[in-house]
Amino acid sequence: MMESFRKNKGIVVELTSLLDVILIMMFWLLMNLQESKTNLKEEADSRIAEAQSAAQEEIDAANADADARIAEAMAELETTNRMAVERKNALEEYEEGGLLQVSLEYDSVGQVIILNQEEELGMAVLEEGSTRDDNSREIAAKMIAILEEQGIQEDDVVICAFIYNGRSSYYADVHSAYDALEEVSRTYKYFYWTKINTAR
Repeated sequence: MMESFRKNKGIVVELTSLLDVILIMMFWLLMNLQESKTNLKEEADSRIAEAQSAAQEEIDAANADADARIAEAMAELETTNRMAVERKNALEEYEEGGLLQVSLEYDSVGQVIILNQEEELGMAVLEEGSTRDDNSREIAAKMIAILEEQGIQEDDVVICAFIYNGRSSYYADVHSAYDALEEVSRTYKYFYWTKINTAR
């Protein structure tokens, strides 16, 4: 009887130690789970913050791009409206006789006379023996100087007519004037010109 009691007591002692070990392991497991949970939450919060930051950067970039495009479109619209008004004014001046005229005439030498509403503004003389390129540069330089004197800006609208007599004018002189007008149109981007042959 006594021997049986001692055996049972030994079992109880052994079970108590085992329970202590199990409790310690459970506590350790719970601590690890809590730490893992905390780490997962921190990682999730970090990823959410990064995603929000990236999304905000994309939104800011899209807004900046939209603002830049709107500003560019408004500037283009303003330029278009201004050019429309200038072209309308130029056409009204043309209808009222406000046309820049470039007239090729001859006396002892060839002369290119530049007029505005019958008022002579200047003259380029085509010297005998001058090359076509020399004459072209001379006419273009004179025309640009006159436009500058008249206060014409490079983006203003100018309507011009080149008038010559196809029967009496020299071919080289006519084409010198053509070249000069093209040169002026490269300087003044809204310089429009046409040619009028009075012999036709």
